[in-house]
Amino acid sequence: MHIHTKLHRHDARRRGSGMIEMIIAVTLFSIVILSAMEMVQSGSRFSRTTLATTAIEDLSQAMLYRFERELADATAEETASAVLAVGITSTEDDELELDSTLGFPPFGSLVIDPGGAAQERIDYADLDPDQIRLTGLTRGVQCTQPAAHAAQTTDVYWSGYAQVIDDQNSPAPGDRVSQEEGIDTFFRGDGVGFSY
Repeated sequence: MHIHTKLHRHDARRRGSGMIEMIIAVTLFSIVILSAMEMVQSGSRFSRTTLATTAIEDLSQAMLYRFERELADATAEETASAVLAVGITSTEDDELELDSTLGFPPFGSLVIDPGGAAQERIDYADLDPDQIRLTGLTRGVQCTQPAAHAAQTTDVYWSGYAQVIDDQNSPAPGDRVSQEEGIDTFFRGDGVGFSY
């Protein structure tokens, strides 16, 4: 009887240790499964983040390309300068009609009659689809005064543009100078140097 009780206690201990081993095994298995699930979710989040980052980079590159093209178009030799097609008084602020707006950005600033007595700077908010009218005008900006400007004889420049003047020996008072290959070169507009 004594031996049977000893064997019964030994079996109980063995069952108890087997139960502990099974609990430990189930716990470890659960930890491994949960870790694997977290890694899968983390990988999924990483993939979505990577895809979103790639899409943003692609969009940024496309925007940068369009911006570079717009600047290249706006600073080309035959663009971003025009002649006032319809004269305006000093109080008109509805629109400005030019002979062409080729190279002008969709909004920005103008210099009208640069170097002349009636030099004026005007901000504009919109470029009409017909490509000759600038609207949303703010007259007399940057310490200038609104002035009357005559049609067909008044030069208009996008303010970021630099156009070399024809007569380098007789610059007007408002003309600017830049060093090009060590030589003073007079130009009109607010551009710095020449990008064409």
